[in-house]
Amino acid sequence: MVLAAKYLLKIQHSDGTIDLLSTNFHSTPDTAFIVEPIWLSYQLMKQDEKATQLLDLLKQFMLKSGEAFVGGGIHTPNHRWVVSMALAMLNHTFPDERYRNRISEWLREGVDMDKDGQYEEKSTYIYTPLTNRCLMNIAMYDNRPELWEYVDKNLEMMMYYVHPNGEVETVAPGRQYQFQAGFMEHYYLPYKMAANREKGKPEFWAMINLIEKTVPEKLITYLPYFMINPWISTDFHKKEGGTVPDNYDREFRGSNLVRIRRGNIDASILGNNPTFLTVSKGNAVLASVRLASAFFGRGQVKSKTIEKSGDSFILKWQFHWGYFQPLPENQKPNYEIPFDEDRKRRRQSERQSLQAQIIVTEKMGFLNSGSSWMEPKMCRLPLNLLSEKEEN
Repeated sequence: MVLAAKYLLKIQHSDGTIDLLSTNFHSTPDTAFIVEPIWLSYQLMKQDEKATQLLDLLKQFMLKSGEAFVGGGIHTPNHRWVVSMALAMLNHTFPDERYRNRISEWLREGVDMDKDGQYEEKSTYIYTPLTNRCLMNIAMYDNRPELWEYVDKNLEMMMYYVHPNGEVETVAPGRQYQFQAGFMEHYYLPYKMAANREKGKPEFWAMINLIEKTVPEKLITYLPYFMINPWISTDFHKKEGGTVPDNYDREFRGSNLVRIRRGNIDASILGNNPTFLTVSKGNAVLASVRLASAFFGRGQVKSKTIEKSGDSFILKWQFHWGYFQPLPENQKPNYEIPFDEDRKRRRQSERQSLQAQIIVTEKMGFLNSGSSWMEPKMCRLPLNLLSEKEEN
């Protein structure tokens, strides 16, 4: 372990950062990511008299990292909170007013949460639970209790993102983790911490039970937190009677998403995405339903909105395309740029229009999807997807 700590110091730049060799160099956020487990290890080993040399090396690394955190920049929304979490941990152990001031700078921007309780990146498997963990640590170690409200709101929302088999819905993110299958293990620590607070909800305990049943082998990741904060692992505030919601249809307008669940069956309707529908029953999953037309090679339906009408949800889409005329006499083509870019200067003619409408209706145990092409010609494509009477 001493050799590992010496290696960390060896690869650390003079500005306090390290490199993520696959993509980021002199990276403040990637340095912050590794300070979390290093700080946790430091707390656990502080009472070991034989760990003096190791502790000194880890302290050197963390303090040098702190110099990067007080002025270094970030790439993504969640990086603000990862850096702030690292600063809160450092300030708790090695007080420095600069650390707290930098946290305040990032928090001054406001937490990136919509009215539904979702964070900006909408990464339900990776970055949403990460943001929860960051905000909780900032709340605990930098005395900012108001941040718990954001965590609680997200945890309430996530109860409606659970598939019948315990997996988390991942259709909404715009980054690389879209459609990545995964369970709710990354939410275990946030639910456990939130449930053990005085205001903990019985539904949170139901989520804890679900996660413990589905992926118990993955929860050891959070053991350091339980060892440092024994109150997290207790059931002191446990409240009985809570259940994971399993009978609802719920709109999440910030994510352009509708979630429907009836016991062992659930579905997601999504706007602003080529996938407009996913359906699962137990462990059987229809991961993506899409609709496209041979319309200039651009006819993939991608509705911007979802409208509710009675028991139905309606998705509408329209697209226009055509042909391009010669440039004006005083202009010449620019052959050094792609033609797609150059033709933006050209007048369009013979414009064609394509419009599509998709109606998803839940009726008598069936989920029905019908579509109508209105121009240039009409057709209907009804689709019966699931019935409660079917077997797994």
